Amino acid sequence: MVIRSRKLFLITIFVIFLFFVYLQFKTGAEYNAINEIKRIEKKYYSRNFDLGGKNSCSVKVISCDINAKKKVKCYKDENDVYIPFNQVIKKQFDVTGKLNQEIFEWTTSYAKAKTPDKGQYNTTGAFGHFASYKVEKRNRVKCISGEDNVPMSIQWDTKPYYYVIQICQYALQHYSVYSGYTKKPEKLISQPYFIYSKNSVITIKEGNNQSVLTCKSQNGSAFFNLRKDPVLSVLSFIWKPENDKQYFSVVAKENRFNMTTIIYYKFGKDERCVWVNEKLPIEIYYSLGNFEKKEYLILRDILVDVYKGLSLTDKKTSILQNPFKIGDVTVSKLTLHFSKPGAQSISNTVNQSSTAEMEIFMKAADWLIKNQKDDGGWNVPVPRSIADNRLLLQAGWRSAMGQGHALSVLSRAYNYSNGKKEYLESGLKSLNLFRRNTSNNGVVNKFFGLKWYEEYPTTPGTFVLNGFLYSLIGLYDFSKINTPGNDAGILFNDGIKSLKALLPLYDTGSGSLYDLRHVGIGSAPNLARWDYHAVHVYLLKWICNIISDCEDIDKVANRWIDYSNGLRARHN
Repeated sequence: MVIRSRKLFLITIFVIFLFFVYLQFKTGAEYNAINEIKRIEKKYYSRNFDLGGKNSCSVKVISCDINAKKKVKCYKDENDVYIPFNQVIKKQFDVTGKLNQEIFEWTTSYAKAKTPDKGQYNTTGAFGHFASYKVEKRNRVKCISGEDNVPMSIQWDTKPYYYVIQICQYALQHYSVYSGYTKKPEKLISQPYFIYSKNSVITIKEGNNQSVLTCKSQNGSAFFNLRKDPVLSVLSFIWKPENDKQYFSVVAKENRFNMTTIIYYKFGKDERCVWVNEKLPIEIYYSLGNFEKKEYLILRDILVDVYKGLSLTDKKTSILQNPFKIGDVTVSKLTLHFSKPGAQSISNTVNQSSTAEMEIFMKAADWLIKNQKDDGGWNVPVPRSIADNRLLLQAGWRSAMGQGHALSVLSRAYNYSNGKKEYLESGLKSLNLFRRNTSNNGVVNKFFGLKWYEEYPTTPGTFVLNGFLYSLIGLYDFSKINTPGNDAGILFNDGIKSLKALLPLYDTGSGSLYDLRHVGIGSAPNLARWDYHAVHVYLLKWICNIISDCEDIDKVANRWIDYSNGLRARHN
C-alpha cells in the first residue's frame, strides 16, 4: 500500500513537471511570435529614411481627421505629416499624379496648356491645332453617315443625329491635316476587272469613263479584287445604280483581332446609322438614305466603318482601350449586288488611298449648304438640358459656336473652290443670327449691356467662354472675304469689346470658369475642367495673334498658364 502511494506521488510530480515545461515553452513561443510581429510592423511602419546622410526619422502610422468628415490612415515623421494622395489630395485639390517606378509624378493639370505659334493667323491655313483632332474616334460619334459622309452624334440622344459643331470640327480637322502635308499621301488608281459570282448572268459594257453591268438573273453580283495594302483603306468611285434594290459591299480584314468583315451599303432610311450581324464573318451595315436616280460619289474610309461597326460588338472595350489607327484594316474586295434583273454602272477607275482630306472637307461644306435654314441657322435637332434641368433648350436650337465653326468652314471652302458663290452666300446668311437676340431665335445675349454670342442660347444666359471665343474666330475668318454686305468684322469687334470687359469674371484665382450660369440661376460656379481650361488658354492666345491691342487678354492667358502649373492668386 505504501509502495503504491509512493508511485502515485511520483507520477503526480512528473505530470506537474511536464505541465510546467509546457507552460514555459508556450509562453516563450508566444513571446517570440509577438516579437516577430512587432519586428515586421517596425519594418513596414517604422522605416528609417536617410535625410542627406545627416539625420534619420522614424515614420509612424497616425489617424488623420479630414474636415471633420472622415478619418484616414496617414504617416508622420519628426518633421511632417503624409496624407494619402488618391484618398484625399487628388480630389480635394483637383490634381493628378502617377507612380513611375520609384518617382511619383505630380501634375496640377492633366491637360497641358498649349499655345499657337506666334505670328499672324492665316485664315486659309490650318485651324488652330485641329490637325491633332480625331473626331471619328470619339465615342459620341456613332458613325460617318452613309448618306452624307459626315459624323452622326449620340451625345444627347441615343438616336444618331447631325450636330453642326461636330460636323464642322470633322471638316476643320481634315482641312488642317491637309494644310500640314509636306508630300501628297499615297494613292492607287485601279481599273476594275470584274469577276462574276456563281449563278450570276451578267454582261459588261465599257465606255464614257464607266463600266455598265447588266444582270439578267434574279440575283447576281460581280466583284473585283482591291490592293491588299493596309495603308490604302479609303475608297472612292462614282456609282450609278438603277433602283433601290442594288447595293455594294466591301470585304475587309481586321488585323488586330484577325477577323473578316463584310460592310454592306444599302438604300433605305434607318435611324441606327450603322448596325451589325454578328455571325461570322461579321456583317456591318450602313444606310445610304433614300434612293435617287443619280450618280453617287462614294467616299468611304473602310477603317472607320469597320471599327464603328465592331464597336457595337463584344470588341467595344478593346477598341475603347486601343483606338484604331491606319494599318489596322486591309480591304480586299469590292462587290456590286443585284437583287433583281437590271443595270448599274461604276467609274472606270476606283481610288484607294491612305486618306482623302479635302474630299472629306468639301463633303462637310456641302452638308452645310444643304442643311442651312432660310434664316441662316443650322438647327440642333435634339433638346439640351443644362444645370440639372434648370435651363432647357428645345429641339431646333442654334449655337453661336456652331455658326462660328460653319463660317470657318465656309470661308475655307470658298477659297479652296476658287470663289464658288454658294459658300459665300451661305456664310452671309449665317451672320443673321449674330444680329438677333436669343429671344428672337438668334444667338446674342447681353451681360451688363455687352453682346455675348451664346454657345447655348438659354434664358437667362449661360455665357460659355470657349464657345464664344470659337464664334469670334469664325467671324474673323469670314471677315477676310471682301464682299458687299459682309459685316463679320463689325460683329467680331463687338465681341472683342465684350471679351475685354468680361474676361476677368472667368478668373477663379486657381483656374477658370466654364461659364457664368451661376449669375443668372443662383447656382454654384461652374468650374472649367483642366482640359477646357487649356482650351481657354489656347483660344485667348489665338485671339492675341489676331488683334493688336491684346495686352490685358494676354496677361490673363499667362496667369491661367501659371494656374495649370500650380500657382494660385494671393490671399489678402
